[in-house]
Amino acid sequence: MRSSGRINALILQLLDTLVQTADRRETDYATVKHELQGHMHVEEATLYRRMERSMHKRIAASIEEHNSFRKNFGRLDRTHPERRRGSPV
Repeated sequence: MRSSGRINALILQLLDTLVQTADRRETDYATVKHELQGHMHVEEATLYRRMERSMHKRIAASIEEHNSFRKNFGRLDRTHPERRRGSPV
């Protein structure tokens, strides 16, 4: 009986850890998305406008990279939250 109680406790502890990791992953995703969106907006609204003539190719490549991030965020946002967490649904 004792070992079965320990096993149950370990299983519950493992499940708690998995849930916390999944919740943390979702929070991390939201934080990264928010920070990157702000960063991209500031770059595009200020820096890129002023440098576009002198660094056209580099700015175009950066805007393409930003658009790729936006597209991938859109894809991730359309997925089921559990899939973003890495859990099978």
